[in-house]
Amino acid sequence: PSSSPVTSVTTSVPSPAPTICEERMKWHPDEKFSVCINDYNYPPEWTNPNVENDYFYESLEECCKGVFGTPECPYIDVCNPTANPTSSPMLSPSESPVVTIITPVPSPAPTI
Repeated sequence: PSSSPVTSVTTSVPSPAPTICEERMKWHPDEKFSVCINDYNYPPEWTNPNVENDYFYESLEECCKGVFGTPECPYIDVCNPTANPTSSPMLSPSESPVVTIITPVPSPAPTI
């Protein structure tokens, strides 16, 4: 126990509410100019006010048009990540967990 009571600290102004990802992340090309992305990984010189408008965009479509000249392009959206997709969907989902199949009799000797 403490020797004296613990006092609470009250701030005069509440801290601002957190912003949603889309409000604080701007779209920009990655450093290889291979995709548009909305993360914080970019060269610090891109934030120079003289060139900032050459690299940062308010929307994915604006980034695609500015970087690739088309309204659609390869992108990575850190605000709405997708799971790693498989190369093709399964024909049908399994009804239960996969069961390990054990052979009835092991072979008498290893095959060469």
